[in-house]
Amino acid sequence: MVRSNPLFKFLDSCLRLLFFPLAAYFRLFPRRRPPPVRPRRMLVVKLCCFGDSLLAFPSLTALKAAFPGARLTVLASARTAPLFERHPAADEVLSLPISGLRGALEIARLPAVLRQFRALRKGGFDCLLDYDVYYRFTTLLGLVLKRSFSSGFDTWKGRARFYHYGAERRADEPEWRCFFNLLEPLGVKRGEALLPLELALTRAEIGKAEALLGKREAGELRVGVLPGGSANWPEKRWGADRFAALMRLIRGRGKARFFLFGVKEELHLCVHLLKLYGGEGAVSLAGKTPFGELAALIRGMDLFVSNDTGPMHLASLLGVPTVGIFGPTDERKWSPPGRFRAVFPERCACRPCNYLGRMKKCDRHFECLAGLEPERVFKAVHEVLRGDGA
Repeated sequence: MVRSNPLFKFLDSCLRLLFFPLAAYFRLFPRRRPPPVRPRRMLVVKLCCFGDSLLAFPSLTALKAAFPGARLTVLASARTAPLFERHPAADEVLSLPISGLRGALEIARLPAVLRQFRALRKGGFDCLLDYDVYYRFTTLLGLVLKRSFSSGFDTWKGRARFYHYGAERRADEPEWRCFFNLLEPLGVKRGEALLPLELALTRAEIGKAEALLGKREAGELRVGVLPGGSANWPEKRWGADRFAALMRLIRGRGKARFFLFGVKEELHLCVHLLKLYGGEGAVSLAGKTPFGELAALIRGMDLFVSNDTGPMHLASLLGVPTVGIFGPTDERKWSPPGRFRAVFPERCACRPCNYLGRMKKCDRHFECLAGLEPERVFKAVHEVLRGDGA
């Protein structure tokens, strides 16, 4: 994952040089501040990434329900801001002018970042909830907003000391539940996610989705298929030939229409999959679906089959029966709530093999996914449609 933006992440890691003396100070003079009983203004920080941000949605719903009179501001990145703008719990969404993908060019954005931090300092927030786990510089907000109660994860040694409350983030605990750990000092109880997720979609987006889906035939099963995923994670992709075989198995079960999803860079992959499938009732929507239309389209599916990537989380959160395919990543960590079934290689002792975005070099060429047969995924499809989601 680090190969697409190594310089930016290197610069972010260099903040350790700044954190060492600060960590020593907080060890000698620990921060003590009780959480507000009735917070008035809360700031949630979540910069990365698409799927991770979606998994934060259930806890945001619970947070707003616990404090309906509080104003909830979300500080996101340019990539994640459009997601949070659709969440009814967010009263305000601010976009930090960085993406983490532009390497050295990100340095030119530093003055704008500092201006944003100064503005946040004047924002009168009485509660800071740092949902981010990847970047180190977000920890500085715990110092900038020095009068606010702050809560953040213990994802690297010493990080928890920069907050009033350090929340545990276990590697084997579902990520969507970990976000609730940040809210414990506020008395927000961890419960089951309230699904399906309600998103603010426009009439135009819903109308465009309905036009793309067309008229439903009697007995038709609408199946969303996502054969790609983040360009940073090619190791997470199940083979196109396996997806094609799965589609034929589903088609053999009864009448089905397939809608292939992906970004515009994956158009060739979806076209290739259509050729491998070779059957009727399949169309590629790759590159044609901005987030609002994507959500409206997925909401119209009866089944969604995907690699471990953002739209997989979205489908399950929207209440769609979903099957997620996992290889090097951990299904215990990244399975979303809802009617969801994870499929993963059971005879690969070396998986999972990543944590916090760092992927080890694999001497076995990530054969864990290559050994996952379509019949096993088809079995999971049958189970989740029957209501036996894990």
